[in-house]
Amino acid sequence: MICSNCKTEIEEGLIYCPICGKANQIVPDYNLLEDDILPSMLEKKNPKSDQSRQIPLPQGNGSNTSGGSGGKSGYDTETKPAKHGRRVIRLVIAGLLALLLILTLILLVMNMYSTLMKRASNKLLSGDYKKATELYEQALNRNESSVDAMIGAGKGYKGLGDVEKARQYFFDALSADNSSSAAYEELLKTYSESNDYDGMQQLESYALTDEEKTLYNKYYICTPEFSKPGGNYTDDINLILRSSSKMDIYYTLDGSEPDVNNGLKYNAKISFAEGTYTVKAVCVNSEGKKGPVREESYNIAYVEPERPIVSPMTGVFLNPTTITITTNAKKGKIYYTWGGKDPTEESQLYTEPIYIPKGDSILSVIVVDRHGLYSDVLRCSYSYLPESKEEETDEN
Repeated sequence: MICSNCKTEIEEGLIYCPICGKANQIVPDYNLLEDDILPSMLEKKNPKSDQSRQIPLPQGNGSNTSGGSGGKSGYDTETKPAKHGRRVIRLVIAGLLALLLILTLILLVMNMYSTLMKRASNKLLSGDYKKATELYEQALNRNESSVDAMIGAGKGYKGLGDVEKARQYFFDALSADNSSSAAYEELLKTYSESNDYDGMQQLESYALTDEEKTLYNKYYICTPEFSKPGGNYTDDINLILRSSSKMDIYYTLDGSEPDVNNGLKYNAKISFAEGTYTVKAVCVNSEGKKGPVREESYNIAYVEPERPIVSPMTGVFLNPTTITITTNAKKGKIYYTWGGKDPTEESQLYTEPIYIPKGDSILSVIVVDRHGLYSDVLRCSYSYLPESKEEETDEN
């Protein structure tokens, strides 16, 4: 360094100038005017000069005497190349420091929450789910209550195929903000895409806002309701299909999978007679997406009706008596004969109580149901003896 008073070069570490004794003040030994501008001007004025003009530096108050450091002159006798070299070194160091500062600032900016979120979003859009997930989780480290970061991380894990991890992040987002329709919809999508409508049904209780309820009805597709369970039946049945969400229902009877392009659209009860049937039905929402298929099988085999109920079934009667006949068969008809002959549909049709004829009689009765099946024949014996009563009266 150079003394600001006498311009003598001072060794590093000295506080006072060894020549003039003035307190040391740091003065750069490079002077832009003296070292660059002025020589350049002189060269232009005298271009043929072979030597650069030396500009003496003013001396201090003392004479040009040697100091304790080897008697250096008060003039700055250092050459211009040496000064230029030191200037380059300083500039390089300053440049490196500036670059380090810039890099530090860049790292700080890149690790800011907003920057991480933007980078994560770009990675998610480009399909780089692994990197997107890492960035969203870094953002959560800086803002652990960020619903957007939770949703983003969930999307990233879903893209990686880890559905359970994705659902956990979506549930966390709902826990942080139970009115987050975005988190609720993403959660619904994970169940809808895997056709897990039983699991989706559990999310109905999470729908707190009108928007969330609308989303639930959009994604949840109910299973059709059957009025009769599958099984064995002995008579015709009418099957009614219902949708709790008032969606369209499509069904098939040949075992194929129903949808809008296959099967019949339900609009009225389905009637089944004797035979075996497999019914598959599905609800379809307004977007044409179908829900879970319900399947039921029905086996209908008719059985002959039970024998009729006759009252009285037998006895000896002295007074005129009528016989009443009933049946449990739906829309069944009763036919009868006297004299022991088996009745048929050509025999006497029972419509009202009938009188027991005089003497000994055998009543034969059958039931014919609406399918034309005959019951077993029921035979009843009767004795109607009105004369015996008259004889008793005469004897008395």
